[in-house]
Amino acid sequence: MSGMIDRLPLTAVLRHPLASAGSRESAALLVGAVTLIIGSAVALLAFWGGTMPISGPGSIGQFAAIGAAITAIVVFVAARSLARVQPATGASPARMRWFDIAALAIAHGIIALLGWIAIADIVERSFVGAVVFTFAGAVLAGAAMACTAYLVALSAANMSPGMLSVVLMLFLVVGAFASMLSASDEEWWKLHLSSLGVTDDVSALTFNITLIIAGVIVTTVAHFGTASIPAHSARAARGRRIVRLELTAMGVLLAGVGLFPVDRFLALRQGAFSNPSSYFNVFAHLTDDEAITTALGYWNEINMPNLVENVMPTKHRARLVLNKGVDHSVESVLLRKL
Repeated sequence: MSGMIDRLPLTAVLRHPLASAGSRESAALLVGAVTLIIGSAVALLAFWGGTMPISGPGSIGQFAAIGAAITAIVVFVAARSLARVQPATGASPARMRWFDIAALAIAHGIIALLGWIAIADIVERSFVGAVVFTFAGAVLAGAAMACTAYLVALSAANMSPGMLSVVLMLFLVVGAFASMLSASDEEWWKLHLSSLGVTDDVSALTFNITLIIAGVIVTTVAHFGTASIPAHSARAARGRRIVRLELTAMGVLLAGVGLFPVDRFLALRQGAFSNPSSYFNVFAHLTDDEAITTALGYWNEINMPNLVENVMPTKHRARLVLNKGVDHSVESVLLRKL
């Protein structure tokens, strides 16, 4: 059997690239080879007639990282689109939704971008003052894109609950460290991790985007990752629904932290809370650190437990639903017929 897998003809791989483990491996190698040629050619044109630094602005590392990120997104979307037409053998019975694919594609792209930037920085520290000539730089950039294309193609073709968890872990680690390294306040760690998302610099943007996309990935795990859980009885089906609901709630809450960072509370403290007649006027006199601690305390100790323990489990039994806008005004009222 292993000999048959090793000698898969090219036509069989092109016709059914996801049919078996051997064909998926061969297809990923083929994608990597094509990417090497295209990436090297594009890099050769970009680097023509000059030398490139290893890392930093205008460097080979920056070019390879951006190219690898674009490659990762394109390859992942293409592979998952193909999986809809030709499902892989032993694949999960659930189909990924368009926003699942988008979030995972972006996650792979960001992992590739930050990963190659970090590798280039490490290499530059090992070869201080070295530059890369045109042809060598083009081959190295093309190789970085090819490795990315190969790994992403395998990840997309073999996507499973376990692989989703690995991608989520890598994405959270890479995003968190990127936010830490780019933080304008070097002593952010003296307060708490969430303080990375309350500034106006690139660190906060990186941190909040990481949380939003990670939240979407968790909801993907809730839908895609639980589809293979057996549900041969009403009790088992109910248990699977509960797991999906809990994972979805976790994903929504995680994304919500990125969408609505605690700096919204700081803005209110400087605006509506400054009204002397307001009940919340007491918050207007807090320092930034005290305001952040207060806002996070209300969320962690009151609002989030209420959402998880009371609202989410019972919302389907509600008889009256009030929909509020961003300014908290009631926009519609839904009354369930008895």
